[in-house]
This record gives sequence, structure tokens and C-alpha cells, in this order.
Amino acid sequence: MQFSFFSSTSYMGPAPGMAVWPMPPRLCDRSTAAISIARGLEVCARADALGFDWVSLSEHHYGVLTLTPSTTVMAAAVSRAVKRAKIAVLGPLLSIGNPIRTAEELALLDHLTDGRLIVLFLQGTPNETRAYEPLAGDSRAITQEGIEIVLKAWNDGEPFAWQGQYFNFPHVGVWPRPRQEPHPPVFGSGNHQDSARFAARHRLGLAMSFLPLAVAEQRIALYRSEANKLGWAPGPEHILYRGIGHLAETDEEAEREISDATEVRIAAARKIEREENCAPPPNAPIVERAPVFQPLFKGSPRRVCDIAHAFYEAGVGTLDIAFHWGTTSYEQQLRSMTLFAERVIPEARAW
Repeated sequence: MQFSFFSSTSYMGPAPGMAVWPMPPRLCDRSTAAISIARGLEVCARADALGFDWVSLSEHHYGVLTLTPSTTVMAAAVSRAVKRAKIAVLGPLLSIGNPIRTAEELALLDHLTDGRLIVLFLQGTPNETRAYEPLAGDSRAITQEGIEIVLKAWNDGEPFAWQGQYFNFPHVGVWPRPRQEPHPPVFGSGNHQDSARFAARHRLGLAMSFLPLAVAEQRIALYRSEANKLGWAPGPEHILYRGIGHLAETDEEAEREISDATEVRIAAARKIEREENCAPPPNAPIVERAPVFQPLFKGSPRRVCDIAHAFYEAGVGTLDIAFHWGTTSYEQQLRSMTLFAERVIPEARAW
């Protein structure tokens, strides 16, 4: 089993709750943003030293959750700090971007990372598709056509024209070619059944985020079934799961820290919302309490190892884990990822 450190690069200062979107730029303290991004690079280097196999990044817009609106820019910086681990860009959003530009930038990034690049293309969350006023149409279908364009641009040795449902490019000839042959490993989303089928049809890896284990098992079974129909058999190396982790010496300590950090963040967010007159819409849920924003890999190293083993048994070959998601301190993140690296990863290697 492989392990990836997901660098969320969250804003580490006080901010409104995540139900406020777009986040008012006036609330972004420039020095705090600088510290947050610098620490994002620091923890990537720490993950590399601790023995994580990958360091991953994701794209988000207009909010405090992730300060990486450009994964290629951040990944280029990360590649200078991370000398051994692979650089996984898990989330260029093709639904709001230009697939040819994306193919070019990732090909260049594959060289800048010395051929250590891994890619997952995503359609983005609804707020992302609202951010850039993208092409009209189904964002999943737009993303899937974009993936086909990127793969063709990387694989074809001659210029070509593309005329599809959503994109029209009369001349395509991407330079440079990626360093890896024929191209970096590519994953497709598995959060939706149709996306899992698409990944199988195109022989992509399967990547899932924040799904309950039972649902992840269903997606894996569907993916494998579709792949078998097409004459190929995905292995564990083709299956990725992303979640949030928080470790402490005991289960009780971890649960208490998560609860305390969440309460402090929510209280601070509500205070800023009142003072800055930027409250979320009426009856908006407190999204920080939603399961997707709470650690799944939580507890003592023993408990987290057992949880990780359950995903291994389900067929997951790579766990991509964030140890900070806007609720815990920087120091807690460092301790949590260190406990995971020193007391979970060694046991999991033996599986």
C-alpha cells in the first residue's frame, strides 16, 4: 500500500465559515496568507522526509479551504522542496479550464518534477463551476471530453484538430511532450457511478474522495467490472482514496482535539461574520460539522491502522490523507502526520 500526504494549504487565520462564498477578499490578511502558503511548502518537505510516497495538491477557488487556485504553480514550487516523493496534482478542474492549456502546463510540470508527476482530472464542486462562468452544459460531460483531449494531445505524435460537443480546437500540437512515456499516470474520479465507468473505459486509475467505505467498495466493484468487460484488470495501484486524518496517542485525545478545534473554529467564524457583516445565507448548514469535513482516519495509531486496513481489504492501493482542514493547529498537523508516518505506515508496508 502507498501513502500520499494531501497538502490542503488552508488559510491559517480567522475567517468566516465555509458557507460564506465567495469569501470577501478584504478578509484575507496578506501576511497570514503568506505564512499559510509557506507552511504548506514546509509540511510537503516534512512529508517527503517522513517517507510518504506522494505529496498531493488540489484546486479550489474563492475561499479559505485551499489556497491553491493553480495546482501547476503550487506543484512547481513543491517540486523544489520535495526531492523524493511523487507530486500528485489531484484536481485540475477541466470544467472551468482549457484542456489544451492544461495539457501543456502538466507536460512542462512533468519535466520540472523529473518525471514524478501523477494527475487526477476533476469537474469541481458547484461553487467552482460558478466561479469562472464556464461552458454551458453538464460539467461532468465537459470534464470527460476535456480528459479525452488531454490524453490525445499527450499520445498523438502529429498535430490534430478536435471538434467535439463542448470544445473546438482546429490546431493541436502540444510541446513539450511529457517526460514520462507515454504520459504521467492519470486517475479519473470515482465519486459518481458514471465517472467510475468512464475511468474504466479509458484505462484510468480510480480516485474517490470522502466516500463512506461501503460506497467506496461499490465504486471499486463497478470499476473492476467495467474494466473486465473491456479486457483489463485494475490492480491496487489503480485505486486511490482521499480522506482526512487526525492522530493522537489515544482515541479519546484525538476525539477531544477534533471536537475542541471544530467548536473554536465555528465560534471564531460566527464572530467574524457578525463583525464583518458577511453572514451565510439564512438557514445555511454549518458545513464544518458535515462528515466530509471531519476526519475519517482518526484516533490512536492503532485505530487508524485498523481503518486503513479496511480500505486496503476493499482494494485501495493508495491512501491520500490531509492532516489539516482548517480546524486543527499547525502543531497538531505536524504531530498527526508524524504519528501516521512512524506508527501506521511501517505496519501497512507489510500488508
